[in-house]
Amino acid sequence: RTRTVEQIAIERQRICPVSGKLLGSMGQPVKVTIDKRDVFVCCAGCESPLRKNPLVHLAKLAPTAPAKATKADAATIARQRLCPVSGEPLNSMGGAWKVIVRGEPVFVCCKGCVRTVQENPVQYLSKVATARSQTTRR
Repeated sequence: RTRTVEQIAIERQRICPVSGKLLGSMGQPVKVTIDKRDVFVCCAGCESPLRKNPLVHLAKLAPTAPAKATKADAATIARQRLCPVSGEPLNSMGGAWKVIVRGEPVFVCCKGCVRTVQENPVQYLSKVATARSQTTRR
């Protein structure tokens, strides 16, 4: 069975930039054209927020290249402590790596863990949020 260009675009985008839900989870995704760019949202209710504030929502879709963590990231790294993928200390592989996932910084122990986080953003954002909140409560 041949996939359409739209089906391929939906598979590549994967998430709604407004709700953060998986495309297709609310029925057929809705195509919205913003500045000559086709973007998909999970439902008709997400179209208006996307049109009202496209820069904020489209930024959530832009993948960022992993970068070495900086001194400015030290407090967040201290709260997170462990890599959400491997469970190892963030500095165990020569320094933490930072990747922005859905607008949030996630730190991992090595470049190899970045892709895993990007492929399962909800799972790892949840793990990171839990880890940081537990550290804050101590």
